[in-house]
Amino acid sequence: MQLVQQQGRQARGRPRADHFDSPWREAMRFYFRSFIEFYFPLAYRDIDWDAGFDSLDTELRQIAGKSRASPLRSDSLFQVKRLSGAAQRVLIHAEVQTTRDPHLAKRIFRYNYRSFDVQGDQVASFAILGDPSPNWRPDHYGWSLWGCEMGIRFPVVKLVDYEGREEELAASRNPFALMTHAFLATRKTKNDDEMRRRWKLQIVRRLYERDYEEEDVRRLFRVIDWMMHLEGEQAIIFKSELEQLEAEKAMQYVTSIERLYKQEGLEQGLKEGRQEGRQEGLQQLARMLTTLLAQRFGQVPEWVSEKLAGATPEALEDWGRKILEVRSLEELFA
Repeated sequence: MQLVQQQGRQARGRPRADHFDSPWREAMRFYFRSFIEFYFPLAYRDIDWDAGFDSLDTELRQIAGKSRASPLRSDSLFQVKRLSGAAQRVLIHAEVQTTRDPHLAKRIFRYNYRSFDVQGDQVASFAILGDPSPNWRPDHYGWSLWGCEMGIRFPVVKLVDYEGREEELAASRNPFALMTHAFLATRKTKNDDEMRRRWKLQIVRRLYERDYEEEDVRRLFRVIDWMMHLEGEQAIIFKSELEQLEAEKAMQYVTSIERLYKQEGLEQGLKEGRQEGRQEGLQQLARMLTTLLAQRFGQVPEWVSEKLAGATPEALEDWGRKILEVRSLEELFA
């Protein structure tokens, strides 16, 4: 994560605000059902979860790529089966926007009608808004011309509405209650790393106290660690506190330390590859990236291995810096 964060920081050392979107997309990818259950219960009750669901993010990126206007960002698109209604197979387009964007409603409109046009299924668009303004709630887009009406109205969840409900969030087992709590704490401690460290430890402690599976703890810790970024002395103190927590709970789930070691090695490999260009160093660096990609996306296909094997130090560096920001191998190597 160190490489990604270094690339994404502003001059004053903080991650860019738009990087807060990435942990949400990461969590949604693994816990889509919990996402719908927590934020959109009306849809949750009408979905046949026993029939499963399909992620159509690759299709959504293709849809977004056809835009001739300003570039559309790939968020998330899923296909589900309804329990009621004539149209059983429908699509859910979910957008998480943590900064205020005047073009949000228009973008959601475009995603919606393009998804319908390409996939042929009815589409429901949902928006999660994480900006601090309680009054900015865009929930529609459209126009009326000479008796012809065109547009969309979509449900919006405002994260600021959960402020003051920390006990409720802490009591919930839904992963997105934890995510919401972590996000609010991150916003609240924007300029206070010491307070953020305290909140982060408290939230991670609650994560460990839930009866989640080990892999779920690792995944959720990763997105919380990503979101509640710490630097310098406070990062060192948190690492020590986390080690104590794991000893107390007899759990060794932590991923941040393991990832830090791996990326320190990756950074050193990049330096050697740039300075010396040795074939042995490049091969070692490619193996490091392969390991990280396998942890991030699962089995690495042959076409990716071929790209890594023939890459320049500059290309390897670029991929290494983006590895935790992208949502698929295709996006990383596009």
